[in-house]
Amino acid sequence: MRVLVAGAGGLVGTACQRAFGDDDLWAVTHAELDVTDPVAVEAAVAAFRPEVVVNAAAWAQVDACDADPDGAFAVNAVAPGILGRAASRRGAVTCHLSTDYVFGGSTGAGGPPYDEWSPVAPLQTYGRTKLGGEDAVRRSTPAHVIARTSWVFTADGGMTARILEQYERDGEVRAFSDQWNAATCGDELAATLRRIVVSGRFGTFHVCGLGRTTRADLSRAVLEANGVDPAAVVDVSMASVPGLSPRPSDTTMEPRALRLAGIVGPGPWRDAL
Repeated sequence: MRVLVAGAGGLVGTACQRAFGDDDLWAVTHAELDVTDPVAVEAAVAAFRPEVVVNAAAWAQVDACDADPDGAFAVNAVAPGILGRAASRRGAVTCHLSTDYVFGGSTGAGGPPYDEWSPVAPLQTYGRTKLGGEDAVRRSTPAHVIARTSWVFTADGGMTARILEQYERDGEVRAFSDQWNAATCGDELAATLRRIVVSGRFGTFHVCGLGRTTRADLSRAVLEANGVDPAAVVDVSMASVPGLSPRPSDTTMEPRALRLAGIVGPGPWRDAL
């Protein structure tokens, strides 16, 4: 396959380079391709003639998105449609990475997980812009794969790296004990994305690790896996952090669409640590 990966410098983009490494791959960073520029995107897609366009570009800093909503909408909501239309004009499949934050967390901690048919209700600018990006992709082309994921980590970085960095800096890790989700290995996410593409299936898929946990318990597991006493984790509540953008309490997702399609997805997040 000829595969174009946009946003290749990020965590998921780097994992996609590994997953699609045996394909005819062109991986471009934001500096090499501004996905908000329709002319540049059209030129890139026309020049490379990909069969698959993977959009791993995103602005994922939740509080920063609330501070600059126009910037967030440009990258997260408008750019996916630009990529989707360019791909569609050349008969390519569009693969778009999305997020659990399209949900509002109304199930509450320990409630049933969200599947691909659950109603969406984002709480903040980040979630609204990512939902807008999903809608833009769906409108731009029927040949699309939208992969919602959560709490991504790889050997290159992500949640696990931030936990270790906080411990090294502060000697402790302050983490939310009232926010629940499933952590996801980025390499398993990217490999699953490729399996979906190869299967020829289109639609929305939840591609996330199995098992529900809190940020605090995830932090304990990360420290313990790295030989650090998990007692270094200090439980805090989301309400205790002033000025924090709204976060859902529990957006754990269920990969029902993957299961129904017979496609193997990520395994338990603890096994991937």
